[in-house]
Amino acid sequence: MTPDQEKQWNEFGCAPRCLLELSKRKGKTISRDTLVQKYDQKYPDWKTRCGITDTGGIIDIARDFNLCTSAVSIRNKEHIKRRLNKNPNLDILVLTDIINNDPDQECFHCMLLLSFDHKNSNWSLWNPNQDGTDSEGVVTDTRLEELCAHFLVLA
Repeated sequence: MTPDQEKQWNEFGCAPRCLLELSKRKGKTISRDTLVQKYDQKYPDWKTRCGITDTGGIIDIARDFNLCTSAVSIRNKEHIKRRLNKNPNLDILVLTDIINNDPDQECFHCMLLLSFDHKNSNWSLWNPNQDGTDSEGVVTDTRLEELCAHFLVLA
């Protein structure tokens, strides 16, 4: 990966970065370079925005790497809470329309749900930061609403 591609990957590749993290947490090894080489031709936008994808692309990549066979997109967080109450080990990507605490900066962003605390209604998320680092943090229901969150449940 060139330095320019790496910069683009950090800035635009939040969804595939989440899939790589999910894969790692499941004990499956998929390298970033393998993923980029496989999809570079399929997604022409990756020439200038390496890693950028939409929901359909996320599902395609997840299927190709055996992270799911299907997926469902859900906006209602109460529905997600009920699902998590029945099965706390669901693989869920949290997709948002606003990042960096800036309501004027509308942008697709993707994070990986690590866990949900039913007692305090807090969501623990893995976040691929645009500087190439990652972080784990807890957000509230209110914050998820501010971020216009919706959920992609991988099954």
